[in-house]
Amino acid sequence: MCFNVDKIRLGIPLRNIDRVISAVAVRLLPNSPAIIHGLIDFYGTLVPVINLRHRLNLEETAIKPDQVFVVVNTSVRKLILVADSVQGLVPLKTSGIIAATSIDEDLEPNDIYMTEEGIILIFDTEKFIKGEEILQFEIDMIQNQSDPPLRV
Repeated sequence: MCFNVDKIRLGIPLRNIDRVISAVAVRLLPNSPAIIHGLIDFYGTLVPVINLRHRLNLEETAIKPDQVFVVVNTSVRKLILVADSVQGLVPLKTSGIIAATSIDEDLEPNDIYMTEEGIILIFDTEKFIKGEEILQFEIDMIQNQSDPPLRV
């Protein structure tokens, strides 16, 4: 599935997508890592809202009502990615896929996909939050349990 953050086209494998919902207010989490906007109560489960702008080194902006939340599943938890828009499903042809590590070992996307409309950066949902960010997020969750997040 392909979506946009600013002018960057990102892709997540469809098997990791739960659903796309309209953006809602997010409960801020004091002292959380910059990668995390905050939390929402997603049908009874606290889910972190990921700040992709931070991860992509883009100018930080507040979440706007016309944005969407892409709910993704990882092996550890659900994550919500803030997107400006969703383009939908993009069928991949193996001839257009380039392994990101073939360009630079430190690149975060798994693959880069070339289309006639431009490049799509394909990410592994397991790598959106790094180890130290997960630890800080868990600590923040425990310390802030008294202030309930907003519900979807």
